[in-house]
Amino acid sequence: MKGNSFWPRGDKLDKSILLISLPAILNFAINPLIGAIDLFWVGRMSNALSLAGQSAANQVFTSAFWIISFLPSVTTPLVAKYWAAGEKDKARDVVCQAMILGSLLGLFGMSFILLFPHFALSSVLPPSAPALKYALPYLRIRALAFLPSLISTVGFSAFRGKMDTITPLKISGFANLFNAVLDPIFIFRFGWGVSGAAAATVVAEFISFVSYVTLLSRAGMVRLKSLLSLPSWTTLKPLISGGASVQLRAVALNIVFLAVTRATQMFSEGDVAAKKLVNRLMGWGLVLGSLLGGLQLLLLPFISVFTPLAEVQAAARIPSIIASVLQVINGLVFIGEGVMQGCGNFLTLALSNVVACGGMMCALHYFVKWWGLTGVWASFGVFNGLRLMGVVYHQVRIENDKGAPHPRHLHLRS
Repeated sequence: MKGNSFWPRGDKLDKSILLISLPAILNFAINPLIGAIDLFWVGRMSNALSLAGQSAANQVFTSAFWIISFLPSVTTPLVAKYWAAGEKDKARDVVCQAMILGSLLGLFGMSFILLFPHFALSSVLPPSAPALKYALPYLRIRALAFLPSLISTVGFSAFRGKMDTITPLKISGFANLFNAVLDPIFIFRFGWGVSGAAAATVVAEFISFVSYVTLLSRAGMVRLKSLLSLPSWTTLKPLISGGASVQLRAVALNIVFLAVTRATQMFSEGDVAAKKLVNRLMGWGLVLGSLLGGLQLLLLPFISVFTPLAEVQAAARIPSIIASVLQVINGLVFIGEGVMQGCGNFLTLALSNVVACGGMMCALHYFVKWWGLTGVWASFGVFNGLRLMGVVYHQVRIENDKGAPHPRHLHLRS
């Protein structure tokens, strides 16, 4: 390759990347922002136990959701494949079958949490934990969002597959606006406490669910008749076979990070262009990760806004600094793993994260004893550092291949 293709240069390639990725980045940024709003209002209760209970239950729900929700990672490349080839009927079949399978998985996840909330919370809270009093009602209510949330992720992946990142951003912003407005009403005006935060989130998820189904139907991406029919094994097979490896990764991760869109569908210059695109994306990942980490450091003095408790503020300061530094690594990891996902290298991605998970578990065993809460975040550093090694290995392998995959067929590589 001629010239420096790693760093952003403001050229046509950068403009194409920004046009597609910026709305997706903003969409991903909305969820942490809404989480911060929930945290803010629960923190206004001035009750450390309610804050701990809400955080624990939220983590349990999130982990359970992303362990089950392998569909978005598999749906996007399949939809992109058929959409780029002009086979819109096949793309619609993939979306419909993913929604049917997602409904079944959503019902399973919701039922499991509703029937066994104590068991689910035991992964983060001991039975005698005082915070369990607040975590249980939050988790039970939040469980109602399992099915609509899963269908929404399928809708998000469907729009991403057809290179539309604007519509999901609008839906996410519209739905989460209700969450932000309802939080103080449910928590304080109705006196529901942490349960009010869960109820506000459930309302937002149902709004998102209805929006996605409605807009996908108008776009011809779903049909009611197909949604009510029995699943087709021909269409389900690639979803399930690809999902098996993603599932392995999800178990290792607890949460699947969806990183980059199918930007490679836009290019047709061949192998050199594919490598150039990947390098440039990694450059953007490093830049954006550094900017985000710097922004978090600048916001460090505002910890007191989220909780008035001095002991909580003191405990959160060093972990917040570590988290800010890790954003630099995260920028590279999320982009790199998105490239691996787009290439269809689900097994490589899964194994990389299994190794990272093992490294983190070993680090947790020692670091927590030595440094307490700070040790937990140091373990995250080990986790993401090992994931970065997996990304680097994949990038080097692409560079050393005699022929990199064509940009329009990255999703076919195994």
